[in-house]
Amino acid sequence: MEPRSRRHFLEALGATVVLPPLLFPEAAASKATYAQLGAKIDKGRKWHFDFRWRTLAGLRKRAVFDVRRPVIERDLRTPKRISIENVNREVATLINQQPPSRFGAKVTATVDGRRMRLRTHATNPAAAQSSLERASAFQHKAMKEGFERRGYLLTPGNRVLPDHRRHVAEYARTMRPVVQGLGGPRKKPRLFARHALGFVQSIPYELRALKQDRYRRPFAVLAKNKGDCDSKVVLFLAMMRQAWPKLRAAVVYVPGHAFCALDLRPKGGERGLPIRGRQWLAIEPVGPMLARLGQIAPSSESGLRERFDARVVPLGKGKKRAK
Repeated sequence: MEPRSRRHFLEALGATVVLPPLLFPEAAASKATYAQLGAKIDKGRKWHFDFRWRTLAGLRKRAVFDVRRPVIERDLRTPKRISIENVNREVATLINQQPPSRFGAKVTATVDGRRMRLRTHATNPAAAQSSLERASAFQHKAMKEGFERRGYLLTPGNRVLPDHRRHVAEYARTMRPVVQGLGGPRKKPRLFARHALGFVQSIPYELRALKQDRYRRPFAVLAKNKGDCDSKVVLFLAMMRQAWPKLRAAVVYVPGHAFCALDLRPKGGERGLPIRGRQWLAIEPVGPMLARLGQIAPSSESGLRERFDARVVPLGKGKKRAK
């Protein structure tokens, strides 16, 4: 750029903000019942899992299954937290490679951690504004695609969230040994849901109040024998989708927490949620509180009164798992 030319800058989408950590309902702490009686995990060509837990009725249950080592190790290798810095650098490189004709003038991008700065080399104010707007739109699209490749969403408010719905659909295909280890789908979805719910609730809760956005994928939850709310929601729903492929399910978000719902009619006293014109059965997989189908924590109830977002998991085959 000419030494005397004007400089125009734009502080861009680098102002991407990650959602605060999802925590388990505080009411669960006072009612906590650590129902897991034991978890034996042996590593080999196949990882061998042997979980034992106690139900609400005091019955002892057991699930034994094997999972191929590459399936487990892939989840363990996947970072628990998305690197916004890496996405920013990837997008900045892409912007800097574009010819001037792409934006109407040469635009360069520089990155400082989670922030990105766009600079136009146009000297005319109108041309400068136009080139920055075009570059900003290009940047937003590139960042959205970068997050999607990693299994995350860039929301309209420029917040980053694991694509839980997508993960449910994807992981359902590989949950067969886990479902079989739990005794198979059962004759009715409610029966399997009740059994799977107790299993997932009994997995020790992973508090991440000081570890922002540490999301474990389903097989990492099993391998580490711990997980928090959204991690356990995805595990539970992936098992449900494997067992009952045509049963609709939804991930439910309230401020600071996530639980789920199934397209099953609530019975007397069970908590329902209005989704797609009818009542769906609300379910709280997080633990350590042992909750029945249709029972959610008091803090989840208060969150529902404030606001909630139910995102329905698409039916059909899931896409290839995100790296």
